[in-house]
Amino acid sequence: MTTAMEEQVFGGEHHSGRTARPLWTAMKRGLLGRCPHCGEGKLFRAFTKTVDTCSVCGEELH
Repeated sequence: MTTAMEEQVFGGEHHSGRTARPLWTAMKRGLLGRCPHCGEGKLFRAFTKTVDTCSVCGEELH
């Protein structure tokens, strides 16, 4: 008995349907307390509390 197998991709660019963003740019933005996606929205709402989504681009931050 032979069954056809499908390629399954979990996570990453293929899963989200969006293009990949540059890693070092996202890390720099995160260290500056900004959204890793757009670089404009705030990452934190208090000293150690992160926001759920970016107020500028709507990126989910979790």
